[in-house]
Amino acid sequence: MSLLESPRGHRSFLFKASKVKVVATRDCFAPHRRNGPHRYYLDYILMPTIAGQERVLMACGCNPSTATRFASDKTVSKLVNVARQWGFTRLLMANVFSYCDKNPATLRGPGLVLWDRHTDRFLKAMAANADAFLCCWGKPAVSLDKARCQAVETMLRATGKPVFCLGYVKRTTIPKHPRCLKYPAVRVPWP
Repeated sequence: MSLLESPRGHRSFLFKASKVKVVATRDCFAPHRRNGPHRYYLDYILMPTIAGQERVLMACGCNPSTATRFASDKTVSKLVNVARQWGFTRLLMANVFSYCDKNPATLRGPGLVLWDRHTDRFLKAMAANADAFLCCWGKPAVSLDKARCQAVETMLRATGKPVFCLGYVKRTTIPKHPRCLKYPAVRVPWP
């Protein structure tokens, strides 16, 4: 099985944190790494599809929180709903930083490794498999490391695929975080 190939044996279930129904999920999580816990991606198959008819949305947030393949969190639940609303059959959840923490403010700690070589490897693999991108990292990611956000944006734009956001942080061109989302979600092209 390739890095992001659809898993066999689909089964339908509900996330514990919400009533969002998905067919299958996968993740790549490194909890016992020397430099702290990292999650590289979450893969949500929203509905069964015929080969060649899959529509994949890659959402790129700030940093992983508590979501896993077994339980969602509020942010991921909102993004699953957005992907479904926009007609996508699969959601790949990525982040600018792969270090897991509920609070982005604590990512400023000295000596924390916020991303590593595996982060970009998974980002590139997901970008190759996606049909469109949703950038939703918000202001905390840019205040942590603006150059890193620009590098991820450049990586996504280099594919030539459409890049969207959920709106902008006031008086900036920083893409909004899903916590500010009101339904129905508007697909805003990100310049």
